[in-house]
This record gives sequence, C-alpha cells and structure tokens, in this order.
Amino acid sequence: MKKTTTIYKGSVLFEANIEANGCTYLVIYGKHVNGYFMCIPNFGFGCEMSDPADTFWNCESMINAGLDKSAARCIAGEIKSIMSAMGEPAESMDDMLARQFGRTLERA
Repeated sequence: MKKTTTIYKGSVLFEANIEANGCTYLVIYGKHVNGYFMCIPNFGFGCEMSDPADTFWNCESMINAGLDKSAARCIAGEIKSIMSAMGEPAESMDDMLARQFGRTLERA
C-alpha cells in the first residue's frame, strides 16, 4: 500500500486561558490550510473553526463537537475579542476562495 503524506504550514495565532462557568479553558486558536481550528487540551477537545468574527458558526462548531453551550458562547466571544485586540483582520470571502482555490474571482 502506498502512503502519501502532504505537509502544510499552519500557525497558532494565540493561546489563552478563558474562564467560563467556573472552569478555566486553555484555548489554542490557529490557522491551517483550510481555515481555522481551536483546541482545548485540558479538556481533550478540538474542532474546526471559522473566521474569528463569526461567533455564531464558531459557537455551533464547538457545541456540535460536544462543548457545553454556555462555554461555547463565551469562548467564541473571547476569540473574537482577542483577535480584534491583536489587530487580526477578518478574512474576506474573496480572500478565502483565492486561498482555497489558488485564484481570484472574476467580477462582472
């Protein structure tokens, strides 16, 4: 059997302790070739994420992966606040498509 390994460069954008519901979540938020990710190693948790400003999608992603709804809302809001404070611009849809498909869109 032939094994194929593809390597992409990813990055951790921040690591923060976020307190919610009496718990402290060590949140690691980063970017990879297909978008964003988040993991909480002290809870054995991780999931795909969207742009940091998209708190609805990010909250739903965490809930669907098994995180408590209240904690997910708090963490999604904190991710947005942290990234905004860091001056990280939100990625436009055109930029995302160009990154994923390697080209820009033609506008009519």
